[in-house]
Amino acid sequence: MGQRQRFDRPGARHHVVNRGIGKRLMFAGRRDRRHFLSQLARAFRRNQLHVELYSLMGNHFHLIVRTDEGTLSEGMRRVQNGFSRWFNRRNRRDGPLVRARFRSRPIRSRGHLFAAIPYLDFNPVKAGLCGDPGEWEGGSARHYLADRYPAWLSVQRIRAIVAQHGRANEPFEKTYRRLFGSAPTPRETELVEQGFRTGLPADDDLDYLLEAPNERALRWIEAKARNADGRKPACALLPPSALEAAVTGAIHDQGPLLIKRSRKACDAWPLILFGLQNATAGMSCTALALRHVVSVSTASRYVCVHRGLLRANPDYARPAGLSPRRRSSRRTTEYECRRNSPHSVSLGIGTPVSGPHRFSARAPL
Repeated sequence: MGQRQRFDRPGARHHVVNRGIGKRLMFAGRRDRRHFLSQLARAFRRNQLHVELYSLMGNHFHLIVRTDEGTLSEGMRRVQNGFSRWFNRRNRRDGPLVRARFRSRPIRSRGHLFAAIPYLDFNPVKAGLCGDPGEWEGGSARHYLADRYPAWLSVQRIRAIVAQHGRANEPFEKTYRRLFGSAPTPRETELVEQGFRTGLPADDDLDYLLEAPNERALRWIEAKARNADGRKPACALLPPSALEAAVTGAIHDQGPLLIKRSRKACDAWPLILFGLQNATAGMSCTALALRHVVSVSTASRYVCVHRGLLRANPDYARPAGLSPRRRSSRRTTEYECRRNSPHSVSLGIGTPVSGPHRFSARAPL
């Protein structure tokens, strides 16, 4: 069976991940890490990869890279093959070193980037390899926190983004630590990891909605409903728990949202939750059924009814709209789930949710 074409274009930024075959150790010591970094430096000199951040763990690695000419696949092929051949000669072994093709996810918004940076930096801390990101030799955080960089590390754009959040007379390393010096929250971790689980169609611009106005977000949701063709859900814009927290808060503050369907009225919040988790959290009907303890046919029916109401009922479409807004002083992007009332429910990526937010999907339809 043919492989899906990888999304890549000139100037794109990607989060790249791969793991050793059978979860075997790839980087046993300093020498292994240094040789892998030398392969990245060669890719930089060939103008194939511009590495902005990296994190080399024991049996896997994370990279945030930019490609000026759309050469992600060729650059990573040469990096992995070159390192694998060197590793096999040094350890007198034969066969593949990595498990399969590397995984990549485009980073198209600043909100996604601000979630991915602490995810990479705190990987070794989470694994117990060090107490602070600046102490780990296999991570780029030590370069940014010391404000000293190797020639092959492309730091100009990351430095420019961080500098926009700097205060008067504040050193760069202090600004970086203020923005990214705390461990990623469960929501940020879920946002980064779910994109690799669900994949991303090359023509889907869901990630751009992180910084889109409310009207554009609503148009995207309506277009998704009109053009529903049974494709696999796209990448995760929001973690499912954030949507559940928003809907639970809206129900608590505003009560049921009754809509007339056929000859009877029903509560629309279950439909909104299922529809948005399918469209913006990358959840299939099977995943929705397992999460909310309903049958797959019930989850599919809820999603289909949600799409139909978006097309036919303007009063239903307004509560289903997402309105992103940015906080310039923190590394968060907030989302609001608006409806026709003075109330709005904020979904703060980076803000912990206290306690479980399970939402009962059993409503009369």
